[in-house]
Amino acid sequence: MATVNSAQLPNGKVRGSMVVRTPPEHLDTLVLDMRKELGKNGELKGQKIGSQDITKQYTDTESRLKAARAMEARLLEIIKTGKGEIKDLLVAEKELGVWRTKIEEFEGEKRYFDNQVALSTLTITLAEKEIRSPFALIETERVQMGVEVEDVIKAQQAALKAIDDIKGRVTKSELKQHAADQLTATINFEVAPDKAGPMRDRIEQLGRRTRLDVDRLQETEGGTGEPSGVSRRVLPEIKTRRKDTQFLLNIYNVANVAPRETVNLNLACVDTEDSYKKILARVEKATGRVVASNLNRQRNDQTTGLVQFEVKSAEAEAVLMDVRELGEVMRLQTTENPDVQNATRSKRGFIVQLFALGTVAPRETATIQLASKDVPAGYRSLLDAVAKAKGRVLNSQLNEQDKQNITANLDFEIRRPDEAAISKAMSDVGDTYSRTVARAQDSDTVIDSKVRYTMTLINQARIPARETVTLGIEVNDVDKTAADFTAQAAAAKGRTVESHVARERTGRMTAKLIYDVPLSSAPDLVEKFSRAGIVRVQQFSKNQQVPESDLAIARLDVTLSNSPLIVPSDEGFGTELRKGLATSVKVLSLSLSWLVFGLLVILPWVLVVYAIYRLVVRLRGKPSPA
Repeated sequence: MATVNSAQLPNGKVRGSMVVRTPPEHLDTLVLDMRKELGKNGELKGQKIGSQDITKQYTDTESRLKAARAMEARLLEIIKTGKGEIKDLLVAEKELGVWRTKIEEFEGEKRYFDNQVALSTLTITLAEKEIRSPFALIETERVQMGVEVEDVIKAQQAALKAIDDIKGRVTKSELKQHAADQLTATINFEVAPDKAGPMRDRIEQLGRRTRLDVDRLQETEGGTGEPSGVSRRVLPEIKTRRKDTQFLLNIYNVANVAPRETVNLNLACVDTEDSYKKILARVEKATGRVVASNLNRQRNDQTTGLVQFEVKSAEAEAVLMDVRELGEVMRLQTTENPDVQNATRSKRGFIVQLFALGTVAPRETATIQLASKDVPAGYRSLLDAVAKAKGRVLNSQLNEQDKQNITANLDFEIRRPDEAAISKAMSDVGDTYSRTVARAQDSDTVIDSKVRYTMTLINQARIPARETVTLGIEVNDVDKTAADFTAQAAAAKGRTVESHVARERTGRMTAKLIYDVPLSSAPDLVEKFSRAGIVRVQQFSKNQQVPESDLAIARLDVTLSNSPLIVPSDEGFGTELRKGLATSVKVLSLSLSWLVFGLLVILPWVLVVYAIYRLVVRLRGKPSPA
């Protein structure tokens, strides 16, 4: 027996080993006997038999040993003779000690080889059955918690005090500050199992619990198999031991945590800059946090702004009501982010966009034609009314190039409460000839609090006629009838456009009369005019492009003539005598003109032709020489 070793495990099982040295010729017999005896109550788990050839190592060791002994003998001879200097003798003695040490090592190695070759080594390891059977169950509970608080440092101190009160053990405690005033505290600690429930309740009192994960794990102690002596079909009755509960606590504030709910609000403001400042002041009053703010200051009617902030959920509704009172709400949308770990309901986010009234379009646009007797005066009166109502003039133009047709254009926006004042100013200037109202579609930049007017001022005298009536009437007294018609048109609030009377030498009279009268008065006047004499011509026409409104007019084109004379003034003896004398004078004048033409044009040519003729005759009648 070389060595014997044994140990008892925590589950009560014993495991041991022994080393046996036996002559090589008895090794096989010993192994067979042990397998036979131990196999009665045990089970062979493994067997390994091996050998090693050490001939070369053994031969080398003997050679080194011989060489070492020879060197030892030479050194002893040098020392015994005592030749040489003292220092050489000292070196020889020192070297002798080195070689004797080597000789002892070689001899020991040779004896070890001899011992190993003489006896075989057998290592036997024994273990009881079910050596890995556990003897207990370990139950471990781990709690992971996340808590939102207002003051992280104060909450951390309160948690550490609560742990100390129940005599827990803190394994980790740290406090970190991030960007945007974000603070996080991490505390890892362990408490007794019976103290875990009350400790969790105290932690939840620190703030708002956002995360809770409870894990419970059972592990066997002393092994991984089943307990010994218990059937697989029966639940093992082993002891259960609960370890301390582990807490992983994370405490943080919501400074840099996204809100679960976000309100998107678009406001149209009269004074954008003032509303911008009031929102910032309201957020500060509610102890909120401004995430981003921007004010784009241009003209007062073109200024825009953006304020993104967060407030506590308890203050959110009050803040929303105050912000909505700063202007007109064009868009209000609430979005809810996914319920994730980095989102919280303890605060609400706001994204408020501010627009000046000049940057948003009105929902209602009125296009108006206004008929005025004095267009320039009415144009200036409307400009004053818009300025008094603090409206915004987009375009204004007065066209006086044609004095007979003066027009004006005015495009402006006013707030709806001032619409009554503008309507009164329009009624003072003139009458509404046409009016068209258009409403824009719903969008994020359209408001109801203001109205846009696109106005055109025209002269009342230039309004075209809706209806035209042409009358030809034969009357006895043209002058009197024309005067009566003019009086009747004036009584019907009409005006005389043209009045012309023609008198002929024959005694015939005609009158051309044109009246513009209100459309509603036209039928009555036509009936009255028709009763004044014999109607020879009557025609009606209607202009469909002219709207039928209170300012619509009818044009009455009346031609008056008297009855024909029995003997016209251009007939009789005197007239015929005058006609005969006139004809005689015309013929005499024509004869004189032809006489002058013959004397000055024809007679000279006749004389020339006659002279040529006489010359030719004379030349032909002359005798030729002999």
